[in-house]
Amino acid sequence: AYAQAVLADRYMSGIGTYLDFEKAVYWAEKSTEQKNPLGAYVLSILLADGSGVEKNQKRMLELQKTYLGGIQTLAMEGDALALNLYGIMYCFGTVVKKNSKKALIVFEKSAAQSYADAYNNISGIYKSGKELAKNLKKAFYYNQQAANLGHVHAQYNLGIKYENGQGTERDYVKAIKWYKRAAENGQITAQSNLGFLYLHGLGTSKNYEQALYWYNKAAKKNEKKAENGLGRIYAEGLGVKQNFQTAMYWFKRAANHGNALACKNLGIMYYKGWGVRQNCDKAIDWFEKAKELGYVKADSYIKDTKLTCK
Repeated sequence: AYAQAVLADRYMSGIGTYLDFEKAVYWAEKSTEQKNPLGAYVLSILLADGSGVEKNQKRMLELQKTYLGGIQTLAMEGDALALNLYGIMYCFGTVVKKNSKKALIVFEKSAAQSYADAYNNISGIYKSGKELAKNLKKAFYYNQQAANLGHVHAQYNLGIKYENGQGTERDYVKAIKWYKRAAENGQITAQSNLGFLYLHGLGTSKNYEQALYWYNKAAKKNEKKAENGLGRIYAEGLGVKQNFQTAMYWFKRAANHGNALACKNLGIMYYKGWGVRQNCDKAIDWFEKAKELGYVKADSYIKDTKLTCK
């Protein structure tokens, strides 16, 4: 049961393996059937996020309440996984009072045993700065430790830090390196971000073939930025034959998943009559949807459409 819990945690976090939430759920369920508190708590996290399983807040709380004592006992005995999960409990504040300082203490005990997810969680605490002072340099340091131990989510997070210069100098070349490591192990947002960097030639020469490849990988998993990116590739004919119908397909998928830029792009397609019959009213509808989703230039598009679209 313990080994099953460890396996579930590895698949959930991508520690030295390909990210696979379905397998994480499978092994966590197996462990929980044997009343292992570690497996039960891993399962509760998956239920809370809806990762590999349908969201179920009721069962999540039941599992956490039932197995809290078992987690606490194992943590007191110094088990690295238990310490890490106990720290997550303090971060979530569902069955114990939220307390980032206590979370940090138990995460550090877990990290002292080179537990990769604990390093990643310490990084998250220093990045958020909710109860402890924000410290992006410390966040970067602990993120690096986790990434070097093969933690897939940490590798993705490290890519973000290099891309945006968070706690370190901006370095697109290193961003690509870490996004690629995460992307190759199934981290969907890393795949999408990698597509973006190849599309725009950041940290590398422009490579539309690679952009298309990584956007496709992420879009198959409904990553909305990747879907919008594919729409742009087909709308502009970037490394592929221009195809407005295919562009419309991807823009609509991204828009239906709540991507503001895709809504703006659909408005342009209807305004221009690209891939569809020109329709000024639909153009305005999509620009208004983009505005609802936070696109700051939407008013300008709405105004111009009302003045010029015929």
